[in-house]
Amino acid sequence: MSLEEQKKTIAYRIKRIREIKGLKQSAVAEEFGTTQQSYSHFESGINDLHISTLLKICKVLNVDPCYVLSRNISITDESMEQFKEDSYYNMMEEVKRLRNKEVIYKSIILGRIPATTS
Repeated sequence: MSLEEQKKTIAYRIKRIREIKGLKQSAVAEEFGTTQQSYSHFESGINDLHISTLLKICKVLNVDPCYVLSRNISITDESMEQFKEDSYYNMMEEVKRLRNKEVIYKSIILGRIPATTS
């Protein structure tokens, strides 16, 4: 396998992992600390992935870098099913929920939203 083919394979695997987890590029880019456009260049193979970048993306996607780099592992929908329910994805969803609660709470404190009594 040529270097260019390896680069495309790694980019494809990163993209498939993100898609199967149900994450948008923008969400991963935000967690990764870059723009959606820059992140999309990693997934399309336009930008070279330095090892530190690959490790950060794998951390955000909660996947072992060996899984992304291995030549012997075929990434299919069946083999990727395990990533749908991982704890990191669930944690990200909880953080989003709590951020929304915080925004509502601050809005009530500042008087932008009237407080309701139950």
